[in-house]
Amino acid sequence: MSDTASFDLAKPVSDHLITHFVQSPTPYHTVAHLVELATGWGFTELNEGNQWHAEPGDKVIIRRDGSIIFVVLGSEPLADHGLRLIGAHTDSPTYKIRPHAMRETGGMQLLNVEPYGGILHSSWFDRDLTVAGRVILQDGSCHLVHLERSCTRIANVAIHLTDRDGTGTAFNAQTKTRPIWGLSGDPTLYDVIAQALDITPGDILTHDLVLVPTEQPLVSGASQRFFSAARQDNLLGTFTAVHALMDAVHTQPVTPFSRAVVCYDFEEIGSETNTGAGGPFVQESLARLVHAQGGDTEAVYRMIAKSGLVSLDVAHGWHPNYADRYDDTEYPLLGGGPCLKVHANQSYATTGLTAAWAHLAATQAEVPLQTFTSRADQRCGSTIGPITATRLGIATVDVGQPIIGMHSIRELSHLDDADTTTAFLSACLNIPILPF
Repeated sequence: MSDTASFDLAKPVSDHLITHFVQSPTPYHTVAHLVELATGWGFTELNEGNQWHAEPGDKVIIRRDGSIIFVVLGSEPLADHGLRLIGAHTDSPTYKIRPHAMRETGGMQLLNVEPYGGILHSSWFDRDLTVAGRVILQDGSCHLVHLERSCTRIANVAIHLTDRDGTGTAFNAQTKTRPIWGLSGDPTLYDVIAQALDITPGDILTHDLVLVPTEQPLVSGASQRFFSAARQDNLLGTFTAVHALMDAVHTQPVTPFSRAVVCYDFEEIGSETNTGAGGPFVQESLARLVHAQGGDTEAVYRMIAKSGLVSLDVAHGWHPNYADRYDDTEYPLLGGGPCLKVHANQSYATTGLTAAWAHLAATQAEVPLQTFTSRADQRCGSTIGPITATRLGIATVDVGQPIIGMHSIRELSHLDDADTTTAFLSACLNIPILPF
């Protein structure tokens, strides 16, 4: 299979974004799509339940549910030269469907949901929504589901029945976000999923299902360079990271150090799960790769000391209607390139030494590097950076592509930033000597 069988590196990453977003409605779909891409690039999958063997130059995939690791092993052992690692996340804020999905009131069927992550709730009202995720059957098999049609909606109430100034009723996540599914007697969610999978509703044992919008990603703006889509936080990260790894290996097929990308699930709810950044997934996987090369526990520690992590998550792009919410000197513009994220109290893991890595990579890639710092009187968000740095003990820098409307059902970015961020990340992966 040729290097470009599943991904054309001759085209800008921005040319591939719509396909990636359409095929990635949930973390499980994202992982499946990325595995398909990487398999076409020559990666093979390691089963966590088997004995591992690792040779110089191997390209391996390790996945667990909605999280995945891609590793390109260097020509020398991990313990001797460490690795360059990019970390992103696969999940996005949404509404998760509860175990008992259906409820009925007043002759209407509703879906039983609860918020997942920090949703900008108002943006989800009066949108055409569908359902995606996975179902586990009575026989233990697991199946991906994406009902590719509008089938539900979180409906607003008419202005005549609420405040006349248009501000709406007081919001309540328990009572005001129940999506309307149908009328009494209509097919239930389980009926529709069973029909899609050619099974019976009774075959469905459990599920991990969420709401997703049906509106497709699109290019917009006066110059047709804005990108409008759901889940840019953080599908932009997962996709540019994997594209950058492919590009880095294409540019430098052999390096003494190893290069890797990890895409975690559950970042939006704090990462404290077995597949999140606070869990053991990456730590154990990297240690196993060291052991597979004949190294011992001491070799694992040597690898960590010689490695660096780029924590990749979207950044708060400057919003002209909310200029008072930003620091007046350090804010990133859409289209201005990737953004270095810095916080004095380490909500972002960037330090002077790790920032130097980012600046060196930006210079090598010949792309601009913007900076974001929060207002001193405003709470800062966080990323997988500090969590992974704490869990692994690895030197970390936080960067991201600027977007507007973070956590909205429909976020806005700039296509140029996808291309420059990918070039920057590729350079990060090929830096021969880290400045720490």
